Parts: sequence; structure tokens; C-alpha cells
Amino acid sequence: MRKNAGLALVLGLGRFGGGQEAAKFLHRRGWHLRIADRARADDLADTTRTLSELHRVEWALGREDLDLLTGIDLVVVNPAVPQDHPLVQAARSRGIELSQEVNLFLEHYPGRVILVSGTNGKSTTSTLLSSVLSRGRSPVLLGGNIGNSLLDDEPRWQTRQRE
Repeated sequence: MRKNAGLALVLGLGRFGGGQEAAKFLHRRGWHLRIADRARADDLADTTRTLSELHRVEWALGREDLDLLTGIDLVVVNPAVPQDHPLVQAARSRGIELSQEVNLFLEHYPGRVILVSGTNGKSTTSTLLSSVLSRGRSPVLLGGNIGNSLLDDEPRWQTRQRE
């Protein structure tokens, strides 16, 4: 991700708070935001209320037209948005940087990370790993599509460098 803030498009707010937390994370770093979701504002009332304290935000709810890319330096794509989505393809063809919530976390988190991926059993495996590791001396964060955005846990991030 660019070091200097510009205008970021958060594409899709998501079911697990990832888009919302990505928006807050970028905002804390000085980015101006354009937030787009195909859902209409009344369907996202809780999320828009949560983000209402942010300034420098342009809301583009209920639309997905290519004009959303005008002036954009970074697009943070919700994982539920398919890679063949017209806005994602257009951003790629225009050379606009693409990222996701997890990328923002991985680029900024100073500690060690264990990632669990696959088709089945991710939540169970992640929960078990978190439980076992939390019995040790190091603090443990559990997040992802298990219902918690790790960007929301930023105040609990450790300042030690990755080993």
C-alpha cells in the first residue's frame, strides 16, 4: 500500500465488518474514502451509522458504475466481490492498486501471523489454534471471516517486530 494517503475506494462493506473496518483503518491513516456497495443505504443503516463519525467520506451506495474509479488511488475489495467484477477489472486495467482487508492487516501488523485456509474446517481450526496458543505467554488475536476484523483489533497489536 502507498505510504502517502490519497483517495481509496472501499468496494463492498461485507457481512463480517471487513469493509467497515478497512474504511476506519484507512481513515486513521489519512486516506479520503469513497465507499461503494451494491446495497442501498437503508439496507446498510447500521454500518453507515457506525461510520458516520468519519469525515472525508463519499458514499456511493446502491451503485457500481465505472465513474466510482475517478480519482481513485487504491481499491480495497471485499472478498465477496468476484475478481471478474467490472470495477475490479477496470481498476486493474487502469493500473489502480488493488488490496483487501487481510492485505491491509498483513502489511501493517508487527507480529507473527498464522493463516488458515481451505474449503472446510477453517473456523474450527482457527478457534482451536487460538485457544491453544492463548495458553502461552504471547497474546493471541483471532479474526478474519470468523466474525472479527483484525483491523478492529489494532489497539491490541504488539509492537515487536516480526521474527
